[in-house]
Amino acid sequence: MGKVLQVRVMAYTFDPDDVRRTWPLLYTQVWGERSPRPDEMRGVAELVQALDDGLRFEPWDGRVKKVLEPGVRSLSALMQQLETALGDWDPRQANSLSERIEEGLSELEKELAKA
Repeated sequence: MGKVLQVRVMAYTFDPDDVRRTWPLLYTQVWGERSPRPDEMRGVAELVQALDDGLRFEPWDGRVKKVLEPGVRSLSALMQQLETALGDWDPRQANSLSERIEEGLSELEKELAKA
């Protein structure tokens, strides 16, 4: 790695609209119907963080919190593991974790639909 040009391993959501289309109930739960600010990213990582923040700070219905809490805690842990894998330059582990995160969000979406 050079002194000026650095190599990074990272994960990001290519098209944030995919998040809204794939998990519409979760998206609306955390961000409502308002449009994002021009500088606001609403990708997968941001969705997981917003869900975690919502559980802690938002006055969500108790039933919704009860449904979301176990899955959100698990997703937050997976996101931390993903950050570690990226920091360790372990793309294989990072890819596996990204798939588990997406699967977890899909499961939460189904659970939220039942609430």
